[in-house]
Amino acid sequence: MEIELLVRAVIRDKGRLLITHTKGADNVYLPGGHVEPGEGMVNALARELEEELGVDVLVGEYLGAVEHEWEAAGVRSQEINHLFVVTSPELLATH
Repeated sequence: MEIELLVRAVIRDKGRLLITHTKGADNVYLPGGHVEPGEGMVNALARELEEELGVDVLVGEYLGAVEHEWEAAGVRSQEINHLFVVTSPELLATH
């Protein structure tokens, strides 16, 4: 079983938490994505958020990691999500 490495953003504003949702799926998750080979986690998170949200961000404090394991169609999967505090004046101004 391959372990996937992901980075996720915790973006809060006035008591709200930004989460994302894929159309047709039941789950929600924090914005972010996969770390590419040879890429640092901070750079990966900034890249993913620019791709997903179209904004520049400041990646701040490392909060920790969350491991997620699941099985679908008989295939076991595992990912480790590293969480960071992220701020973006541009993002908060538009939402």
